[in-house]
Amino acid sequence: MKYPKTKPHRDEKYKRLIATMPCFSCGIDGYSQAAHSNLAKHGKGGAQKASDYATFPLCCERPGVMGCHSLFDQGVIVTKLNKEAVTDFWVMSAQKRAAQAGFTFPEGVCCEG
Repeated sequence: MKYPKTKPHRDEKYKRLIATMPCFSCGIDGYSQAAHSNLAKHGKGGAQKASDYATFPLCCERPGVMGCHSLFDQGVIVTKLNKEAVTDFWVMSAQKRAAQAGFTFPEGVCCEG
């Protein structure tokens, strides 16, 4: 499926909020990063990252531990068969948690599938 080329949204405040949430994969608190979706429907294309609103918390690498962010990007946590479903679920879950925390999204952005 082809997706129209658009400039993805950028929002540092939103990414910082996502990074405060526990890792969606392992649940550890205090080590999360805003992991961008790798799906074209979220704006990913070539070297361009997806929209910042298509992010979810995954933990970073730390001494002796390979973080879930790296493991997700390398296809270790999810398979190609379920990566889209997991990504969609995590993006929507992060958006809903952000909205519950009082974050205001631009019109037409939050909680779309």
